[in-house]
Amino acid sequence: MAPGDVGVWHTHGSPAFAYVISGECIVDSRSGEPSITLPAGKAIMEPINVVGRARNPSLTELVLRSQ
Repeated sequence: MAPGDVGVWHTHGSPAFAYVISGECIVDSRSGEPSITLPAGKAIMEPINVVGRARNPSLTELVLRSQ
């Protein structure tokens, strides 16, 4: 993701995993949970059927690997 990019709100029908290779990622949720900030080297499991999105708050490119 380019600096300042914001992903679309979406859900997953099965667990999805994302690993931050470089940059910083903020994961927002519409479930009322606070946003989560993930620096390079951290991972997250995106829960099933929870509306969320990723965004890049930094001035550098965000590179994620997901499965």
